[in-house]
Amino acid sequence: MADEKTNNESSLWLNVGIGFILGGAGFLAFAYYTKVPLAGVGTLDLSLGLAGAFLILTGVTSATTSRIIAAMERGSSSPAVTHRNVGLVLGFIGAAIMITAGYRSMAPVVPTLKQVALGIAGAMIAMCGVLHFFSARIIAQIKEKASGAAA
Repeated sequence: MADEKTNNESSLWLNVGIGFILGGAGFLAFAYYTKVPLAGVGTLDLSLGLAGAFLILTGVTSATTSRIIAAMERGSSSPAVTHRNVGLVLGFIGAAIMITAGYRSMAPVVPTLKQVALGIAGAMIAMCGVLHFFSARIIAQIKEKASGAAA
């Protein structure tokens, strides 16, 4: 009965995460496809992009929580190495984007909305990488405790 409850809870968090990711992607797509091609990024586009980025970050957090809950109850059901590698790749990509945005906005003028949006996108990608990296560590700790208890 407890295992069935865990499956339901893990599936619930996974589905919530997928819903948030799709909702955030919808916001980003709407912001991208509704802008006038020559007008650049406006404040509405930036607002929709921010909302979409935070929704995607919430979805990644929920999906990661689903994996951790499943690992806690059933031992480790997902390989921690995959989470670690995905986390490292996303972290480096996000850091590269943030460095690029920072370098482009070093001029003595106020950064443009495009530069701000680029920096925020890099920060969100890097945060998703950090979440994956931490989840890999948590799953590895769960696996160690499960193997230590079985011995």
